[in-house]
Amino acid sequence: MSNSSELISFNYTVVFNDSLTNKNISDISFPKSSGVIVTPVFIDKITLTIDIPLGYRDSVVSKMKSEGSYYRGATRRYRHLSVIPLNKKCLPHLYSDMSGESWLRIEAEPRDSYQNFMRFEWNPAKVDDILLPSVIEHFLPPNWTYKRLMINARITRIDITFDIVNLSIDELLFFSLRKSCSAVWNITKAKGGKTLYLGGERGNQKFSIYDKAQLIKKNNAKKAAELKESIPEQEITRVELIFKPDKGIKLQAIPSIANPFSDLKVYSSKVDEGELSDLTKQTLARARYEGLLKAIRALSKSNRTDVIKVLKSNLVDWWNADDIWAGMPLVISRLIEPVEKINSS
Repeated sequence: MSNSSELISFNYTVVFNDSLTNKNISDISFPKSSGVIVTPVFIDKITLTIDIPLGYRDSVVSKMKSEGSYYRGATRRYRHLSVIPLNKKCLPHLYSDMSGESWLRIEAEPRDSYQNFMRFEWNPAKVDDILLPSVIEHFLPPNWTYKRLMINARITRIDITFDIVNLSIDELLFFSLRKSCSAVWNITKAKGGKTLYLGGERGNQKFSIYDKAQLIKKNNAKKAAELKESIPEQEITRVELIFKPDKGIKLQAIPSIANPFSDLKVYSSKVDEGELSDLTKQTLARARYEGLLKAIRALSKSNRTDVIKVLKSNLVDWWNADDIWAGMPLVISRLIEPVEKINSS
């Protein structure tokens, strides 16, 4: 935005939500000596589409174009794009967060006729979740509400996330049988530091596990000084499930799907190597650089059994997939109907 007066057309009511499920983890202070902390699950990114009746499509596009500061023109898949900052600090500064973390992205009029007319994308953990409905409703047809959009839209991507606090990614080994592809990037353009991927690019579920502090450092380089995040003092390993449904799933249905974290096994990489065979030591070392699944699959059946036995003795006792998934109904409910919590300051 070029100046604050442009906010008036959106009828903003700025109210802030302090819920952990929709709060940037780097703003939360955890004691370094409290042991391992697994945060409640939250949504780190969501993309959804919805069809718009023919009679309202021209007015939707007209609204996007009328907000000149936000209108960006065409994209590869859509003919119209608007990008709007939705963070209390970046509201007056359209280009202050070039990482895109705190933007609402709106696209309309797809180039392929089989796609829904409008597409919305944002990061619920970075934008203000009370401000968001007012802005979205500004671009919808008359009498359409944010809640109507959230209930009826088709979810095309949702990143379901939690953090492991006080443990670095190098202290852990992850295994997922159903997500058979794996890759480790020690320096990745996407995340800025070591990243483990479990699952193929063409699948509808993939784990991305990475060093959260390194990502903050990378994104800070793309932000104005007032938007830079503090680097956490604790080690934080972020576990992110990138879920791209292959059918027109609705938001309310997501908590009822099979728990996608149920086959994720978490092991400590700090193994007592005193009585281990050289092959087992080499396999565990290889797992840190290529992923546990790839390292195990390179072994013969008998050697694989020996390594699995060692791993089972190092299964962490703080990981419970059911506890993570139990938080999803509340997270989805708050996404559909944000809880208003006025910041008294």
